[in-house]
Parts: sequence; structure tokens; C-alpha cells
Amino acid sequence: MLPISNILLPTDFSAASVTTAHYAAALARHYNCSMTLLHVMPPLNLPHLDAFATAACAAYIDEILDVQRSAARKRLDSFVIDGPDASKVNRTLAEGDPASEIVRIAHSKPFDLIMMATKGCGLFRRLILGSVTAKVLHDTHIPVWTGVHVEETNASPNTEIRSVVCAVAVNEEPQNLETLCWASNMASEFKARLVLVHAIPSLQFNPSTYYFDTEFRKVVVSQAKEQVTAMAQKCGVVNAGMDIDGGTVADVVRSAAKTHNADLVVVGRPTKTGIVGRLQTNTYSIIRESPCPVVSV
Repeated sequence: MLPISNILLPTDFSAASVTTAHYAAALARHYNCSMTLLHVMPPLNLPHLDAFATAACAAYIDEILDVQRSAARKRLDSFVIDGPDASKVNRTLAEGDPASEIVRIAHSKPFDLIMMATKGCGLFRRLILGSVTAKVLHDTHIPVWTGVHVEETNASPNTEIRSVVCAVAVNEEPQNLETLCWASNMASEFKARLVLVHAIPSLQFNPSTYYFDTEFRKVVVSQAKEQVTAMAQKCGVVNAGMDIDGGTVADVVRSAAKTHNADLVVVGRPTKTGIVGRLQTNTYSIIRESPCPVVSV
């Protein structure tokens, strides 16, 4: 059984975060687990004040903060989470940089999953993720549930999990095996169909050479199937579907998610750090392009 006993649900009270709460409530009901609803008040942005602000100004700022805290606490306490036992829902108000506070609180307790809507910028949401989501994805080791398109769903989305697509990298690094096992356990828990998806960028469709490369494609696809099968066996995965295609990773995963009517996509987050960071590969693209929520492990 997938060990989900504590969910962290950050909210900014937006429509997208309300929809995300429906998904979180469904998981909390299924696992009978605890949930922490978190709202982070960002610092006041008062650029007109400088180091020479008077004591009266400081008192005025404190008054503004008190009003904001009171309003935020009321919204937090009245935020409806339909389903879980009220005694298992903690409501936490924090102050500071939202992403940093989410990560700090996530690491302060044994949370098993962070669930948050991405906050894309209208037409640009396919190009970027909200900065808060991006930083949380980069800085935490905890699986993160994200939904770029949840704002497009209705107020009561279908939260059933009947089909799970797992993006598989064909090497047996611990992170990749962990991702596959996580997806397998989730599918098993909900008695959902599991489809393992692997993309081969070198076989991206090229109409001028496609028919000349038929044999080469067969060999490459066959080798990839053997590698994916071996990984699945290591994780005890049986009866999973397999979808191997040429193209960019994001395109292949998006296509598979649509073809198999996926309710959830599971993808690994790179563990490498540095200037480029942990989202240097395809994780970002998959999250942006997926037609359904994504858990990055």
C-alpha cells in the first residue's frame, strides 16, 4: 500500500486551489489520512518606506498586518474541505516567502504528499509555471501533486483514479525505480490501469526518412521494451500496459495521457542540483503539457 498518511495542501484561496482541494479531499478520504491546509501571507510590499520610517509608520504597518492576519485566518477557517474528518484537518497560517514557507513546513513534519495548483499566467501557462510551484518542486524531496489545468475544470471535478500513466526512463537509477514503484502502488491502490510510457527522442517523426528507418525503429523500440520490462519486474509490476514512441518526452507523455484517458501522470524529478537545477530535464515540460494532474516523485 502506498504510504500516504499526511497531506500538505497550500492554498491561496484561488479557484484553482479550491479545485485542488477537491482532489486532496478525495485522497484524504481514501487513505483516511491527516491533512494540513496551509496559507502563507507574503511580506508587505511597501517600497515607499525606508530605513528612516518613524515609529508611527511602524505602528501603522503593524496595524495593517494585524488586519491582514485576521482576514486571512477567517478565510482559512472557513475554507471548505468536503470529506475528511474535521479532526484530521489542521489549518496553519504562516508568514513570509510563500515557496520557502511551504518547503519549510513540508520538511518540518512527515508529509507524504504536497498538493498544489500551479499558477500559470493565462496564455503563458504552457510556457512557465508559477514561481511558487517551481521553487517548491525544485527544493523539496517530497512527491508533489500539481495540476496546470485544474482551473479549467468545474467546481466538482471527477477525482476518480482509473488510469495512471507513468513516464519511465530506461535506466535503473534508484530515483527512476522509485517513481515506477510509486506509480504502481497508486494504480494498485485504486485498482486503476497502469501504462508505462517511454519516449525515444531520436525516433522523432521525420517524413523524409520514416520509411527508410523502419528496421532501425523496430530494433530501438524492441530494446526499449526490454529495458522497461526489466525495470517493471524489479518493482513487481505486472499486467501494465506499455506505450513506447518516438518524439519529445513531453509530447509522448501528453499523447499517451490522452490516448489512455489518464487521470494521473507520474513522473520522476531529477536529483541533480546546480546552476540548472533539478528541473533541468523533462519534468517541467510534462507538468506544463499534461492534460491531467501530475505527481512528480
